[in-house]
Amino acid sequence: MKRSTIFKKAIVTTALILSVFILVFGCDNPIETPKNTNVGSTEVISITINGDTYLKEASKKEFNIQKGTTWAVIKKRDEIKNVEFEASYQLSKWLLNGETGSELTDNVKFTEKTILYAKSESIPENSAYVSWEIADNKGGSLKAEYVEKGIKKTLPMGGKKIPVGTKIAFTALPDKENYYEVESWNAGGGGSPFLRIS
Repeated sequence: MKRSTIFKKAIVTTALILSVFILVFGCDNPIETPKNTNVGSTEVISITINGDTYLKEASKKEFNIQKGTTWAVIKKRDEIKNVEFEASYQLSKWLLNGETGSELTDNVKFTEKTILYAKSESIPENSAYVSWEIADNKGGSLKAEYVEKGIKKTLPMGGKKIPVGTKIAFTALPDKENYYEVESWNAGGGGSPFLRIS
């Protein structure tokens, strides 16, 4: 009896081993992990800073970013914030791929090698340096504009010199794709307005 039981167990064990062997090695189309998965992609692209004749040579730099990074992130880099121009000139705006390119906005995504073109303007007489910032712009951003000699201009977050007494118009830009909207404008400390986005 004991020998018969041991013999039966041996047959069952052998059959199981053969079944596993056939399943693993006998398939014509074994299951493979997909090769092209974009999860955790770390592909980088190069960004080159260029500009008009008033941009200082020291500001013409090249750096790398992760593919898919937006202008909202890139514009906070030191290479962008610290561009310098010749005396009596300052940054007017950033353009995409040259002097005739479109003006950059926060939602522009960079997916290939790109040139950022820094366009200058002369610093107006009787001017003062004005800047603004956002503590947390996850729900959106702002656009600041003013008119100088009949021409509408943008006041970048990093700031620049504008004529004393200039009125600045702020426009809220909530992140509507993620269901944010303007809740209200409020007067903060010292009478300065601030925006609430939710």
